[in-house]
Amino acid sequence: MGRKDTLSTEYLSDNARFADICNYCLFDGQDVIRAEDLREMDTKEFLELAGLSGRGQQIQRIRDILKGAVIRSTGDCTYLILGVENQTEIHYAMPVRGMIYDGINYGSQVNEISRRHRKAHNLNSPAEFLSGFTAEDHLTPVVTITVYWGSQPWDGPRSLHEMFHTNSTILKYVADYKLNLISPADITDFAKFRTSVGLVLEVIKHQDSEQEMEQILTREAALHNIEYAAAKVIEGFTDIKMDHDEKEEFNMCKAWEDHYQSGVREGREQGLEQGREQGLERGRELGLEQGKILNLIELTIKKILKNIPAEEAADMLEENVTLIERIYDAARMCAPDYDVDKIYAILQQ
Repeated sequence: MGRKDTLSTEYLSDNARFADICNYCLFDGQDVIRAEDLREMDTKEFLELAGLSGRGQQIQRIRDILKGAVIRSTGDCTYLILGVENQTEIHYAMPVRGMIYDGINYGSQVNEISRRHRKAHNLNSPAEFLSGFTAEDHLTPVVTITVYWGSQPWDGPRSLHEMFHTNSTILKYVADYKLNLISPADITDFAKFRTSVGLVLEVIKHQDSEQEMEQILTREAALHNIEYAAAKVIEGFTDIKMDHDEKEEFNMCKAWEDHYQSGVREGREQGLEQGREQGLERGRELGLEQGKILNLIELTIKKILKNIPAEEAADMLEENVTLIERIYDAARMCAPDYDVDKIYAILQQ
C-alpha cells in the first residue's frame, strides 16, 4: 500500500468520518449511520470454493476498510456491511473489482450459514441439503463505496454495463453492478458532510483555483484550525505544504498563503527563464536574419557597381524585386562609398 493509500485509509478508518462518507453517498448527507453503531470487521475476506476433486480452493481479497453497521429506526434495526475502497488514481475496471469484493463476502456468508446448518444437522430437504441454505435464511447486505481522491473528473465506468460494448437488447439480460462513487469533482454541496471530510474534499477539488480557494478560506472558519489528520491528507493529495506538530491543529489560511506565494515566486522564475530562452532564440533568429540581409546588400552593391538594373539584379540573385529596389535606393543615399552597415540602417527605418 502506497503512502497516499495509507493516508486515506487511516483517515477514513475513524468511525465519525467513515459514517460521514457513508451518509453522504447513501443518504444524501442525512445522519442515518452513526459512529457509535459501527464495528470493525476483518478486512481480509476469504471464500472457499469446492473443487471437482473435492478439495477446496480459497480466494482471498483485502479491503481498505470494512465495518458492520446498524441502522436504527422506530421499532426496527437493519444490519449491513459497509466497505470503503480508496482510489488515488482512476480505476477503469472498478465496477468489476467492487463486484468481486462483494461477491466474496456474500459467498462467505453462504458458506458460514451452511456450516452452521450442517453442524446442527437441521437441513431437512434435498433442496436445503444441496444448497446448505434454507428458505428462512437471509444474507446481510454489503455496500461498497469507492472514494476517489483526485481533483480531475472520474472518466472511468460507473457501472458494469458501461464496460460492455454491445446493444441494449443483450444488456437487459446482463445483471448490472453499480459503482457507489465519491469523486470531489462531482460534489456541488460540501455542506452535506458533517466532519472535516467535506473540507478536505473541497480543497482537493479546488486546489488549482486561487479564486475558489480564497472563497473557501473566507467562508469556512474551520479551515483556520483544521485537525491534524485532515492536514496530513490535504498535504498528501495536494501541493499545499504545512508546518504542524502531531496532534496540534494548524492554520490552513497560512498554509494556502505560503503555497500561493511559493507559486508566484516559482511562476516568476519560470517566466524569467522562459523569457531568457525566448530572448536567446529571438536573438539567434534576428542574427540569422541580419546576416542574410547584410550578405544580400554586399551582393547587390556589386550589381550596382556594374550598372546592372535593379530588376535584372533581382532576377540574378533570385530575390524579390521590391527588396532589391529598396537596397538600390538606400545604396544611392550612401554613394559613393556604399557602406554596408549604413545601408542596412536605412533599410531598418
